[in-house]
Amino acid sequence: MDFRILGPLEVRDRGRPIELPRRKQRAVLAILLLRRGEIVSSDVLVDGLWGEDPPPTARAALHNYVAQLRRALGPGVVLSRAGSYLLDIAPEQIDVGRFERLTAEGRAALGEERVEKLREALMLWRGPPLADLAFEPFAANEASRLEELRTAALEELIDAKLSLGASAELVAELEALITEHPFRERLRGQLMLALYRAGRQAEALEAYQEARRTLADELGIEPSAPLRELEQALLRQDPSVAAPVRVAREIAAPQEKRRKTVTVLFADVVYPVTLDPELLRETSLAVLKTMRGVLEGHGAMIEQRSGDEVMAVFGVPRSHEDDALRAARA
Repeated sequence: MDFRILGPLEVRDRGRPIELPRRKQRAVLAILLLRRGEIVSSDVLVDGLWGEDPPPTARAALHNYVAQLRRALGPGVVLSRAGSYLLDIAPEQIDVGRFERLTAEGRAALGEERVEKLREALMLWRGPPLADLAFEPFAANEASRLEELRTAALEELIDAKLSLGASAELVAELEALITEHPFRERLRGQLMLALYRAGRQAEALEAYQEARRTLADELGIEPSAPLRELEQALLRQDPSVAAPVRVAREIAAPQEKRRKTVTVLFADVVYPVTLDPELLRETSLAVLKTMRGVLEGHGAMIEQRSGDEVMAVFGVPRSHEDDALRAARA
């Protein structure tokens, strides 16, 4: 059985969706999933479902929701423990558990493996966490915590790409992330590095000034010491901020050639014929950058570009069981 909360709550049994039609019923399951492996008291559940003003029938309603969950999920999943409850599942049965494992493996890995592990972890996200339960009393804090984990993993992935020599191809993604998270100085520093290493030193320094203005105007603070030190390193063109040399992968012993199944996606951009040519060019570049970011974020390799058409391949060099699903989501 597979449980998913990195997006709307989903439960699948051998690929078959299990319907949980009542919102409070799904909320009980979500709270137990967030505390998987822990004994959760009825008081905690009541507080998570109704907040500070539960109805007089709250405990009776809770017992009904738990009974409905047991019928839907089958025996041995939701266990009772002296007025409390325990969700008896393995970490790998929930997408958060797999996400935490993959991010830990990514942080411990190096080079391409680090990028691949972090990318695979981020692929587990299907949208805002607990999206269908956003207005439940327990959800806001938990969703914020999960979003913080996702953003930190994105920062780790960008660091990993920078360490392999990526630069210009990261700029559009970083600018979008900074729009979403304007006070995260790590993202600001990554943008400065990406611009500098792409030969855009003036823009890199302007990115620092923009960060400084935002922090001063919105929070009344100066950039942290690491960000100030990075600006000084860029000004003096310190070797420590130079782009790493892209090292070709070592050529191993010849491998046996074999056929493999891949998923190929063609995407084309269509514009109104009356669009101003200059605006058309700017729009085209922005859209193609966005397309590349989305496709690569879902694990694709851009194999070909012709005009406004892009061909992306999923399953090369490493295949995944859900390559076709990744293509569909992209």
